[in-house]
Amino acid sequence: MTLHPHIQARVRSEIDAVIGHNRFPSLGDRGVEKMPYLEATLLESMRWHPPVSSIVPHLPIRDDTFRGYFIPKGTTIIANAWAISRDPAHFESPSSFKPERFLDEDDSSSTPTVDPRHFVFGFGRRICPGMDLALHSLWMGVALTLWAFEIKLRDEDASEMKNWGDRERFTFGNTR
Repeated sequence: MTLHPHIQARVRSEIDAVIGHNRFPSLGDRGVEKMPYLEATLLESMRWHPPVSSIVPHLPIRDDTFRGYFIPKGTTIIANAWAISRDPAHFESPSSFKPERFLDEDDSSSTPTVDPRHFVFGFGRRICPGMDLALHSLWMGVALTLWAFEIKLRDEDASEMKNWGDRERFTFGNTR
């Protein structure tokens, strides 16, 4: 949010309009019909910088062919979440942080062609069983933080900064 203050301002405005200042946000406030821009911002956050670089490996139970590639039974298959999130065939300007990509023209929620929740939490039967808990926790953390605070980018001397520069990095771990 510090890198995109205009997005933070729009999310805060949406939170203020729905929740106001007299009570804390609650999970009852969650929903794309209530706060579509907050939901789109969370999806874009997961897409822009997935918390993990790859998803739990899978093993095919029989020989298979995918797009002309032969995959023998028992081969370890690892989906690259970062590459999926940066695929220009699915995400226009993939290096840009644009929550609007998950909204219809009227700023209501839309169904993404590639849903970031799938490459963040896994695919198929092996999808993360804690996905709903994680998504609720993420929503609550962001909603509470932006309900209460305006976050600004500061340097070591606590002076306000306007730009952090290009901080794109790749890691095999969960750290940034």
